Amino acid sequence: MCEYINAGNVATILALAEQHCCQGLKKVCFHFLSSPANLRAAVASDGFKHLSRSCPSVMVEFAMLGNLIPCWLVSFIATAVDDFLG
Repeated sequence: MCEYINAGNVATILALAEQHCCQGLKKVCFHFLSSPANLRAAVASDGFKHLSRSCPSVMVEFAMLGNLIPCWLVSFIATAVDDFLG
C-alpha cells in the first residue's frame, strides 16, 4: 500500500488512518511528507485543506515532529487548529 501514496492522496490516507487508528500508516504518510517536494505538492491539494479542518489532531501530530515541518507551514497548521477549536 505504501508505494501507492502520492501528493494527491496522502491527505485522504492520513484522515482514514486517523479514523481507524492506523499508526503505522500515519507514520508512512508522515515519512512521505518529510520530502519538501512532496509536502509542497500535498499542501497545495484540496485534500490537505480538508484534512486540516477535519482532523486537526493529525496536523498537531505532524507539527510535533518538529524538524519535518517547514516554518511556512506552521501558520497554516495553527490557523486550522484555531478554526477547529473555535
